Amino acid sequence: MYNVGDFVARYVPVVDMLRLESRLGIMVASLLRYLFIPAFYFTANYGTQGWMLFLCIILGMTNGYLTVCILMMAPKGYKVCERVFFFLYIYI
Repeated sequence: MYNVGDFVARYVPVVDMLRLESRLGIMVASLLRYLFIPAFYFTANYGTQGWMLFLCIILGMTNGYLTVCILMMAPKGYKVCERVFFFLYIYI
């Protein structure tokens, strides 16, 4: 279910209204994912299998969504000549 959530969420940033374009917002959202650690712990000890499945789907969705947002926003922080060098470095 993690992979399904990841796959579905990778297409959410295609919609302009749903795209996270703030570097600070992306950083905060990434750091908030640490809250999954106690959530999984308490769900494993006190919750049911349905809640664990729900957490796995949400974890996958946040992974896919933030991955795409980060990769879309990363090149915008560099000058044009640095972008060209960066992409040439990746593909060579």
